Amino acid sequence: MDNLETLKFAAMLNKKISDVVLKNAPENHKLIAPSIQKDITQTCADLTVKAIVDDIGDDYFALLVDEAHTTARSLKAAIDRLFSKLGLSLSKCRGQCYDGASNMSSKFNGLKSLILANNKSAYYIHCFAHQLQLALIKVAKHHRKVQEFFDMLQKMATVVRGSCKRKDSLRDKQYELIVQNIASGETTTGIGLNQETTLKRPGDTRWGSYYATVGSVTSLFSPLVSLMNEIEEDPDNTSART
Repeated sequence: MDNLETLKFAAMLNKKISDVVLKNAPENHKLIAPSIQKDITQTCADLTVKAIVDDIGDDYFALLVDEAHTTARSLKAAIDRLFSKLGLSLSKCRGQCYDGASNMSSKFNGLKSLILANNKSAYYIHCFAHQLQLALIKVAKHHRKVQEFFDMLQKMATVVRGSCKRKDSLRDKQYELIVQNIASGETTTGIGLNQETTLKRPGDTRWGSYYATVGSVTSLFSPLVSLMNEIEEDPDNTSART
């Protein structure tokens, strides 16, 4: 959900908000500028965190962290800063849940081990969502047609995203299609509509990334077909065609 959709959602839930935003706001004060939207989103996030912390009170809680590109020690330091800010105590943590990345679950230097060094009662559980992700990938790769389909998506994304020239060409073709559809009445216009779509690259660690790739291919199907035909006919694109 983007910032504008968050504002619409807040207006739908609260009449006081609805009375002063979007179409009910003064012409020069609709609260849709990017900086204002970010402030609203941050405020919503802060209030949500406060409600969660207030609900926890002095009770026990579990810790879930989703991060694979940061070192375990930097993650531990970030958790300590967050707990200090929110008034939480690591001694009240009774569970940890991460994926299987080495910086998260390593027996010696992972985040799991760093927290266990401070609190032996913070038992580690491999994230069930991640286990389901691994199971889905395993099943999919044993079905030849499904594997071929996603292999094709992976190769297509690699070919397009591996070249700035191809990405620019795809963007131009998408723009031309949107203009044609608007002119013919097939596409409506309005705030938040007809945004640029990129071809997302799927990854095994996030099953949702495959769904996002299928969605972007569907919305970009015509421009992608045109781009693939150009690559096929261009003698300088031998490596891309293979």
